[in-house]
Amino acid sequence: MTDRGADLLIRAAAVHTLVPGRPPQGAVAVRGDRIAALSPDPNGLDDWVTSRTTVHDLPDATVLPAFDDTHTHLIFAAYGARRAAPSAAAPTAGSTAG
Repeated sequence: MTDRGADLLIRAAAVHTLVPGRPPQGAVAVRGDRIAALSPDPNGLDDWVTSRTTVHDLPDATVLPAFDDTHTHLIFAAYGARRAAPSAAAPTAGSTAG
C-alpha cells in the first residue's frame, strides 16, 4: 500500500489512452478528477488501493477516454435537423423561385 492511494482503480482487458504509439493498458488509477497512473499489467497498480478506493475488475471490458456526454436528446436532434433542412419553398441550384 502507498500514500498515493487512488479513489478509483479500473482493471480491464484494454484501457485505451489514444496516445500515438502507446499500446492499450491493463489498469488505470484515478484520484479526484485526474488519471493518476496507468499500467500495462491489470494488477500493476494494486499498490494504489487503499480502504477508500473503489475497484472495478472488468477482465472482458474495454475502457475508452471520453470527456463529453455524446448522447442526443431526440427532440433537439429533430429540431436541429428541421432547421438545417432546406425549405421546400427555397430555390435549389438550377431552378428559379416562383
